[in-house]
Amino acid sequence: NNGWRSPKVNRLEIIELPETATRVAGVQSGQIDIALRISPDDKRAIESGGGTLLAVPVPSVTIMAIITTKEGPLQDVRVRRALNYAVDKEAYIDALFLGQTIPASQPADQATNGYQPSIKPYPYNPEKAKQLLTEAGYPDGFKFIVEFVGTGATADIYQYAAQNLAQIGVTMELRTMPISDLIGKIFKRTPWEGSAFGMDYGSGPSIDALRSLNSLHSCRFFNAWYCDEEIMPTIEAANLEFDLDKRAELVAQVMQRYHDQASALYFNETID
Repeated sequence: NNGWRSPKVNRLEIIELPETATRVAGVQSGQIDIALRISPDDKRAIESGGGTLLAVPVPSVTIMAIITTKEGPLQDVRVRRALNYAVDKEAYIDALFLGQTIPASQPADQATNGYQPSIKPYPYNPEKAKQLLTEAGYPDGFKFIVEFVGTGATADIYQYAAQNLAQIGVTMELRTMPISDLIGKIFKRTPWEGSAFGMDYGSGPSIDALRSLNSLHSCRFFNAWYCDEEIMPTIEAANLEFDLDKRAELVAQVMQRYHDQASALYFNETID
């Protein structure tokens, strides 16, 4: 009662329920008022119990992070671009997310300061993807391992992406892991098994486009998986620039560079 605004409920109880099905059942039975991380597939079940499924934007971009500091095909920008052309993001967004989000194009979503509307997502173009693979010396494709925390819609995205990549001759072996293992690998406590992993470009809490690049996705991170030395002076200049217009120009250059270099396999703007 001493807060700066009055509470709307008298009591809030937070319950940990790891299984999505359990959370859905709780809403249907009336034992739970609000459930988070519900799959769009559960829309009918939620509504049959009198509930409403809401899609809430998150200041984040869902990606497959690529370990370019590791020897292999993914060090070649043509290969990384090929992966982006090979995945039909519009199709899986319609199927998995009921069309309630959009394909990602850069390390920021539309609500983030520094987002560049002029940068468009890689369109679905498997023929272009095959051409790039041939130019890079992989006409018959290649195989790589991706590690990810395989829950909910994330698992569906990777399954769908693997099917798309198979059509251009690229075999993406999926290996799931608990989030504790992901954290251990990010902070160099255990080595990566693969050449890519499930991650995001998260701009919270500052909602700034450089937030995730300064903290994780650049040469600044002590265990860098993506390190583009050419763009680092621009990132550092943006970090030190007090003139907002000049900083905006520098951030735009960074966003364009990350897109052009296909710094990741860009999936979609994240929703909850």
